[in-house]
Amino acid sequence: MTEKPASIERYGRLLTAAAEGGIPSSRLAGLEQDIMRDPGICVDALAQFARLADGMAHPFADGYLILIEVWLTNLRLMAEAGHEQAEKAIAEFQRHLAAIAGDGDIDADMFLALTLALGHAGIEVTEKVEAMMGRYAAEFADDDGVDGEHAIADALSDLAALAGNDPFAIIAMMTEAGHAMPAAAKAAMAAELAAQDMAAAGVLFLLDPAQEVRAASASALKEIAARLDGVSLRRLIALRNWVPEGERAGIDAIIRTARAPGVACAPWPDSSLEEIHASSLDGAGAQGLMLVTRAERKRRLSSILTKNGVRDAWTAPQTKAEITAVFAMARRESGLDTVSRRYLDIAVCHHLHVGLAAGAPPPAGLLEIAEEIGAADWTPQAFEWRAELERLEKALPAAARADKRRRDILEHSEFWSLNDAAHESWFEDGPHVMEALKGVKRHDRARATERVLEQVLAPASNKWAGHFTWTAMRLHECEKPPAMWENFTILASALATGMALAGIPVMRAIAERTAEAAWTR
Repeated sequence: MTEKPASIERYGRLLTAAAEGGIPSSRLAGLEQDIMRDPGICVDALAQFARLADGMAHPFADGYLILIEVWLTNLRLMAEAGHEQAEKAIAEFQRHLAAIAGDGDIDADMFLALTLALGHAGIEVTEKVEAMMGRYAAEFADDDGVDGEHAIADALSDLAALAGNDPFAIIAMMTEAGHAMPAAAKAAMAAELAAQDMAAAGVLFLLDPAQEVRAASASALKEIAARLDGVSLRRLIALRNWVPEGERAGIDAIIRTARAPGVACAPWPDSSLEEIHASSLDGAGAQGLMLVTRAERKRRLSSILTKNGVRDAWTAPQTKAEITAVFAMARRESGLDTVSRRYLDIAVCHHLHVGLAAGAPPPAGLLEIAEEIGAADWTPQAFEWRAELERLEKALPAAARADKRRRDILEHSEFWSLNDAAHESWFEDGPHVMEALKGVKRHDRARATERVLEQVLAPASNKWAGHFTWTAMRLHECEKPPAMWENFTILASALATGMALAGIPVMRAIAERTAEAAWTR
């Protein structure tokens, strides 16, 4: 990117206008390429944001924050794919943030906004940023005349009051506002909630990403377990299998103590699930699930994002018109389609399993959604794609099983696969791709394709077989299954049985896309 300061300011102005309801400018189209071309420029954006006259009151402040958040999100995705340059850019951004905070070159409101941007981008803060968050919070506490080592918890308790008596809202607000809070302070807050009148919120802290916070909540809940009500008991039982195995004995002890006085477990709410929708599965395995529930005349829209675990989950009241608008956009952009309850349950249970394998419980919002639809049986369970592929193979019509028909489907796979909304995201990413392309000139696309097929995609055949099994299952579980499920089943089967990738046009297309993505970065 040339003229970095001017470019950043221009993006800030354009994003501010779009955020205020204006038509997004065509000049925003180059934003993602600029991010890939120069990941480190996010530090320049941070510096310009910190220097804005009037701070958060500046007319373009929101645009700068959107820019920074988009930048950080893309960097996080690149880092997850193994790009060292992106990891360094994230680290440098946080180093610079902590430095300007330490020098007093940014006010507390702007600092908090930037930590929220880090949270929205899915980036864990560094210890130095945590330390600065602690200092700012202590300053707030001193200004308000608050004393004691738990000043941060006291400050965030004010946010809890805004959420009323809804424990899920309390946790959501505290999680967002306290993204950069030191783990010890979060643990103190969790213990305080569990020990006081907000024990229902303390229960939900058992799903916090930090083990230290979960442990503090469990310890405090054990002390007051006899005072828990039936709803909290039901939630403890539901989330017991959602936490790492080593923490379950502690929750079992809380459950036993809660039952001792004769507290009955509250029944699960009646299921009011009206619609289930799932997006296409992108190349990184991410998928969105959207649900509509209804109680009397009121509707709620719920969203679950899965990618190697349950990444996000929320539910909120929406009007019928709002839901219709959301679905219309999602159908255009991500191939959203109606699916069965079976598909929803398989997807959620599988990602619960994957998340726990990495030591990550799901967000508390998933429990709220489970209660909305009466999903008492959501427990971690790995998806066995080979068994599902066998089931789909048996469901194929006789005509699709014929060898000639299967060959014809594979020969035309590059074209019919374009009907999937996520096909442009089907490529491999990471340092291993650049290693395979070492010594290949960019104009020599044929050689690049062969290298990627042999050195990148061939070793990942089972991964792609599983990916296309998921795709076939999603289509097969639609309300009105399109015939495309048969094609993806046959494609997955060809990969699973070791068919040479060079003879499968869609895999050649994925190889070409992989090389192009690597060169773009």
